[in-house]
This record gives sequence, structure tokens and C-alpha cells, in this order.
Amino acid sequence: PFGRAAAAYAGAAEGWAAYQPSKALDATWQLIRATNAYLEANEPGEAATLYAQLGDLATALDLRRASGDRRGEADLLCQQNKPADAAPIYEEIGAIDLAVQAYVASGRTVYAAQLLRRVQRRKEAVALLQSVHEDAQAAETMVEDGDFAEAAQVYLRLEQPEVAAAVLAQGRLFGDAAQLNVRLGRLALAAEQFEQADDALAALVLYRSLADWK
Repeated sequence: PFGRAAAAYAGAAEGWAAYQPSKALDATWQLIRATNAYLEANEPGEAATLYAQLGDLATALDLRRASGDRRGEADLLCQQNKPADAAPIYEEIGAIDLAVQAYVASGRTVYAAQLLRRVQRRKEAVALLQSVHEDAQAAETMVEDGDFAEAAQVYLRLEQPEVAAAVLAQGRLFGDAAQLNVRLGRLALAAEQFEQADDALAALVLYRSLADWK
């Protein structure tokens, strides 16, 4: 490659010296092609960077793939406005923050939150879901984390009081669950839950009201 480059350089110099621009330009392109060939064969990373700077992202991407540079490949995909293709690569190589950004950019915010949950970054997952009004998904994450009272509040905002009551009971917050079930008119269930909460008086009052009603 160096011999070809040297010959091309000499040809370019000779052409300009002889006032033969076409010959000089032809030799210059030979030099460029020889340089590119050398870089592609021996320094694909450098060649990919050069092609990217020149705006030839497709060739740069091919070189990144050929050299096994997964991070560089994903970066170039983002440059090509293809975050959906870049995100799984970032995830594969453990670049979680970049993967989350790429998933969000491609409209897959829920999947981004699931990724955060898988790597035990649950608070961030909840915040991300709430930022795009995916409150039901956020509440599910809260339940998995044991944040039953907070999850119940979310379900109440979503106008799902029955689910909120069930979540409170799941978290053994029986007193809160019972009070909510009273509001929902589910008195028998509320009475049982007051018993589980060791609130015998409230349970007794409800059982008597149920008996009187019958």
C-alpha cells in the first residue's frame, strides 16, 4: 500500500508541475483510494471514523460491523436516526443508560422501564413510566418493590379503587384496605379485614350493621 501511495503522490506532484491538472487529480484520487484501502484493511476503526466525518455513514457502519465494534455500530445507527436498531446493541454490551435513551427515542418507553427494572434500577423505572403517564405500569413496579401504599394511591388516581383495595390487602395493610372497602360498600370484606388488622371494634360494628340489614 505504501508503494502505491508513494507512486500516486509522485504522479500528483508531476502532474501539477507539468500543468496537467487532470493527471494530477487522477493521481490524487489514486492516493485517496490507496489510503482508504489501507485503512479499511488495517485500521477499520480509523477508516470508519473518517467515512463518518465525510458523511458516508453507510460505509462507516459496514466497517464498524466488520471490525466487531458494537458500540461504534450503535453510535452510528443513532447518527442515522435509527435508535430502535441501536438500542438492543447498547443493551447487549451493557451500556444501559444509552440503551434506555435509545429505547425512549424510538418510542419504546415501557420497554426502557422494563430494562431498568431488570437491572434493579426500579425507582428510575417508576419515574420514567410516570413521566410518560404510564401510571398503571408504574404501579405494577411499585407493587413488585413492596411499595403497596404508594401503588394504591396511583390506582386511586386511575379510578380503580377495587384494585387499590386489593393491593393494600396484598401488602397486609388491612386497616387501610378495610376503610376503602367500606367506601366501596363491601362491608363483609371490610369487616374481615378489620379483624385482620386487630380492630375488633370496627369489625363488630360492621358485622352488627350487616346483621341488622339482613
